[in-house]
Amino acid sequence: PPAMVQPPATAPPRATTPLAATVTSTSTEVSSSGSSIATGSQATLTVAVQNATKVYGATLPAFTASTSGLVNGDAVGTTITVSLATTATAASAVGTYPITATVGGTSAGSYAVTVIFGSLTIAPAALTVAVENASKVYGAAQPAFKANISGLANGDTVGTTIAVSFATPAAAASAVGTYPIAATVGGASAGNYALTMTSGSLTITPAA
Repeated sequence: PPAMVQPPATAPPRATTPLAATVTSTSTEVSSSGSSIATGSQATLTVAVQNATKVYGATLPAFTASTSGLVNGDAVGTTITVSLATTATAASAVGTYPITATVGGTSAGSYAVTVIFGSLTIAPAALTVAVENASKVYGAAQPAFKANISGLANGDTVGTTIAVSFATPAAAASAVGTYPIAATVGGASAGNYALTMTSGSLTITPAA
């Protein structure tokens, strides 16, 4: 009888490993792209996002990143694009936020991309509260205390997101003399500010 011929063995398909993609950027420096797929024929491209800082209420800074591993004349801005993004906005609260990156462009598929994320640190804005001096006559009720405030950002206002409270050790029955008036700041946005407070003075004069 004729010999049996076995069909040739079929090699299993090559596995691919998807790399995580990040959201697109609002940065004006770079453009957006999708995810990368790593295969054995790809070159390794490393993108290291640099850390950045800003003050509460200020606009987002321009983000930057360094790249290593580009070959065959590929360059950022021509055959490669790098898109940088953060979840923070100009109005975001004080804190630390990630800066991510994605790689695109006509040569993006030739690379297995490793992204090292950076951090955006939002620092408190400077808030100055200068308490005004006040006076009253011995035995009279306490006057309404006031202060000059500068440095509010992001639409914060006293009475809405910021509260200013005054305190003095003097009372209506306190003796003639001079007493300090101090201020404290609270409210939903108080933690976004570094406070500098200048105390005022309450002068109690003799009654007629």
